[in-house]
Amino acid sequence: MENTVKNKKMKDLNELAKYLFEYKKVKFEGRSFEELVLEVIVELSYLHNNVNSLKSRLPVAYIKLLEIAGYYKFDMNRIATQHIVNNKKSFEENIYAIIREIASFKYTKEEAVNYTLLEIKEFAKIMNIELEVEVNTILYLRNILK
Repeated sequence: MENTVKNKKMKDLNELAKYLFEYKKVKFEGRSFEELVLEVIVELSYLHNNVNSLKSRLPVAYIKLLEIAGYYKFDMNRIATQHIVNNKKSFEENIYAIIREIASFKYTKEEAVNYTLLEIKEFAKIMNIELEVEVNTILYLRNILK
């Protein structure tokens, strides 16, 4: 059996990011990092505190970040020692915190993408969204994963 990202699903983020970039290479040519990140911010800003919005938009933002990571060949193996999202903050405060991570000038581009991906995963846990399942479903429906 082929050892491809299609078979690994979301287990190895580096391979998935690289595969997603290869799949959508043309979409990124001639666009700046800031333009690409703006798409993620727009996706996050449309989130509403309901299950349908979270299940559809949060995974899309996550996928877009993985595509950016693949485009820039970022290493996706960073670990956040402390999360900025938590269940004590309101929904809006958590979304703003995630947007602030990706738009932060205190990080390198690679760190900003890594930390934002980690915060989205943590936020999904807080909101009881199975992010891996939702991401894999979207990729499967787009015929990216088999």
